[in-house]
Amino acid sequence: MNSSNSIVRSIARHGAYFQKMLSPIGRNTQYSAALLRTPLSKLASVNKKLAWTIVNNVVLSDSDVLNMNMILELLYFKQNIGDLTLFSKEEIDFLIEYCCIS
Repeated sequence: MNSSNSIVRSIARHGAYFQKMLSPIGRNTQYSAALLRTPLSKLASVNKKLAWTIVNNVVLSDSDVLNMNMILELLYFKQNIGDLTLFSKEEIDFLIEYCCIS
């Protein structure tokens, strides 16, 4: 929505404000604005660090954070960044899948 071209800016604003539920981009924009609790007009000013802070503090439960940390550690082991001889790569894949669906 921040473009130097007035036509692009107008079409983007119209799509985000008035046609938001008719396109995947509009629905994603609306969802992101609602998730980050920011107006659509200020969504472009949200950076990655701010978004991550908001999601961590507002959306994720403690169990979600623990689950994400477990997946991260398992991915380290899968990529041979860490040393874990207790499980095979197939077992690590199974554990990651289990963490993702539970």
